[in-house]
Amino acid sequence: MSPALEDFRVESGAGRTHLSARVLFQGQSPVVVVSGGEAHIGAVALVEPVAREDTAEHAGVRRATVSLLVRTGHREDELAAVAARRISTASGEPAVVCAGIHLDAITTEEIDQVRRNMETLTDLILERLQQ
Repeated sequence: MSPALEDFRVESGAGRTHLSARVLFQGQSPVVVVSGGEAHIGAVALVEPVAREDTAEHAGVRRATVSLLVRTGHREDELAAVAARRISTASGEPAVVCAGIHLDAITTEEIDQVRRNMETLTDLILERLQQ
């Protein structure tokens, strides 16, 4: 049995577009809760890694299947799915990302910054998982 992994937090950005993520573990599988602005549950992505062994050309190639739950009127599904896919594919473990980010009267520039901050959060999580 593998040793238990320690929970941790990462943050990215500043001001209104600041995001934080709490990373917990169910066994070896990461469960990530991302919050920004007014925290809530907007979307949940579950990703299952699948190793392709169907041909010699694909032997060892990792891919993943994504399942999404999205609350009506919420748009965090793409952020959650991309992050969960990256984390699952890199770790070889199932991964869950729950995202809830709400900014009143968000601008196009702030949406772009939230996306960049989410990418940075995911990079930070992957760095910690590789340690």
